[in-house]
Amino acid sequence: MDYCRGLALAGVSTTMYTNGVIGPITWMTLTGFATYIAYIPFNAFLFERFIAVFRLTANAGFLIYLADSFGYLGSVAVTLYKDLFSSKINHLQFFINANYILAVLGSAFMVMGTIYFTRKLKKDEVAREVIR
Repeated sequence: MDYCRGLALAGVSTTMYTNGVIGPITWMTLTGFATYIAYIPFNAFLFERFIAVFRLTANAGFLIYLADSFGYLGSVAVTLYKDLFSSKINHLQFFINANYILAVLGSAFMVMGTIYFTRKLKKDEVAREVIR
């Protein structure tokens, strides 16, 4: 669950920054590191496990490419949203809010995904035992 730790670090470091515990350079470094830690398991572990759970003949290359594409699309969408719909909020407050949303929603989705794949794996193991 390293991705949840990364997302939690983004939330905690943002809270520390808004409360004046850490400075802006430390905060930006921590949030960059935190989102990197949350992103890497997708490219290395989660996609490979996804392929294994569904017993697909594939590799993670296409899924990595797809995730990167949506990441770039998301960056453009966030920038457009900020400029078109949240122009009254300054960039700093927008980034702070985005970090909180990332930490909460990202962790919730990761936990839900972990529960789903754990249940699917157990169900597949039970099915294999019944067949034997």
